[in-house]
Amino acid sequence: MTSQHKCSLYYSVSGDPFTVEERHTEPIEHTETILNIYTKEEEEVPNVTAIQQAERVTTELSLPYPIKKGQFFNSESVCMLINEAGALLRINGEHLFNISMLRDSGDFERLHVKFNQPAYEGRHEWHALQGNEHQIF
Repeated sequence: MTSQHKCSLYYSVSGDPFTVEERHTEPIEHTETILNIYTKEEEEVPNVTAIQQAERVTTELSLPYPIKKGQFFNSESVCMLINEAGALLRINGEHLFNISMLRDSGDFERLHVKFNQPAYEGRHEWHALQGNEHQIF
């Protein structure tokens, strides 16, 4: 199943991990983007009976359009994504995702963002931040 979401993307200029409450501080950059989420469920496992079958879910993330470039010192970084409803994206308990950022050859004010991990084990979940901004996930 594929879904598309308008999101706020926060990334670390230095490449260092950061908490949810630190997302509005220096050196964290912020921009708006579109996030594609592809969830794949594999229910068939070879050489097992129907009773033994296990469900495996993987989630793939991609940003189909380059983002507006802010401060940019390190092409290897981490990011977090928050949707329009103010909910934080988490997959298997993780909310920081390793990314690579590359300058757009046609527009030097844009960066292409690629998630370093092709697929994440587990289903994505959106967790509301209201009242929980000081919680470290």
